[in-house]
Amino acid sequence: AYRMAISEWLSGARAGGLLDRDGLIWIPIRAAGGELWPLLLWCGVSLALFLAAVMTLGDFFMRGAGAAIGSERREAPQVKRATRFRAGVGAALRHKEWRLISRDPGLASQILLQIIYTMPISVVLWRAMGPNGSLALATAPALVAVASNVSASLAWLAISSEDAPEFLATAPVSRHDIERRKLEAIALPLIVIVALPLAFVWSAGFKAGFVTTVYILAAALAAALLNLWHPVPGRRGDILRRHSQSKLVAMMEHMLSLLWAVALALTAFGSWAAAVPILCALFLLWTQRPKAVLASA
Repeated sequence: AYRMAISEWLSGARAGGLLDRDGLIWIPIRAAGGELWPLLLWCGVSLALFLAAVMTLGDFFMRGAGAAIGSERREAPQVKRATRFRAGVGAALRHKEWRLISRDPGLASQILLQIIYTMPISVVLWRAMGPNGSLALATAPALVAVASNVSASLAWLAISSEDAPEFLATAPVSRHDIERRKLEAIALPLIVIVALPLAFVWSAGFKAGFVTTVYILAAALAAALLNLWHPVPGRRGDILRRHSQSKLVAMMEHMLSLLWAVALALTAFGSWAAAVPILCALFLLWTQRPKAVLASA
């Protein structure tokens, strides 16, 4: 049934739609066919990408080539780096976390691997909806689970796998400010990861996009707070094995992710039963608060 639905959707593409021959998705094919304006446009896009790569990655390749041949050339400190620290403590901490994540491609690949494990949920939900089901709505619960897992991984990287905790301990900044800035730092990579699929959900309608956005924020915040309250020290390379050190935190992460995804699915169907997993998730998160927080509450 779902194959027939895909066939009908492909054959019934309206003019101006995604599969229209005059649409953007056909520009590379028309350029390969020798049409003048698509060819010029595609060459312009390729040239722009080339220039962007040269401007952004040129210094990186030069340093790599120098390190490969054993060059002892030392670069003068850049003024741009100093301005980041003059921007304030919060900006310095955020840039530190972003640089630690961006300089290790292995971390990005391991985080993306978790996303690949989660995405088949969308296919299962889409098939369960029948031939008239919406792929965008089927993607929403999986996107909530992805946001929860990625937020938990990034929070663990920022909080539990700190390379030099003794330096931060001696810094003239309170621990609360450091943890808050770290949580702010993980928000940008998370936004980059979920932005495109979330835009696809928004294409299904304002209500679907708004509800999905709210649940993504709730799931990501819950996962980040759980790792903030229960830090499990470890090395950055052990991100996929971080749950082996604390089975309780791992179980709570999976439970929160599942509850928020189920709540979104029930909300999409217009069921008031969505309040049950929401309350369960909030209660579960409340029980995991540190004793000091509970005593002050």
